[in-house]
Amino acid sequence: MDSKAAKSSIDGDPWFDPVNQGLKIIKCNVEGKPTPQVTWYKLDEISSTGAPAPYVSNNGVLVFPDLDPNTASGLYICNVSNSLGQDLSYFAGKQS
Repeated sequence: MDSKAAKSSIDGDPWFDPVNQGLKIIKCNVEGKPTPQVTWYKLDEISSTGAPAPYVSNNGVLVFPDLDPNTASGLYICNVSNSLGQDLSYFAGKQS
């Protein structure tokens, strides 16, 4: 059985990567066998504005239903792990 430790990377400019009807994404590219689990963290707190919170799709993509740069900016961490290891990738979201 071929095995590989978990690895991750974030590339592109996610604030300007529209998906559908204004959705924005941050994609964490994931490699590993067994398939790694993806967990997202945000280091600073989001102010309470009532805006929809970001969610993680089943392929590890962080999706913002209604992106407000005033509340979405901050440092995001993509943590990927499997039985052979763990890797972190970082994205600094900034106000436009």
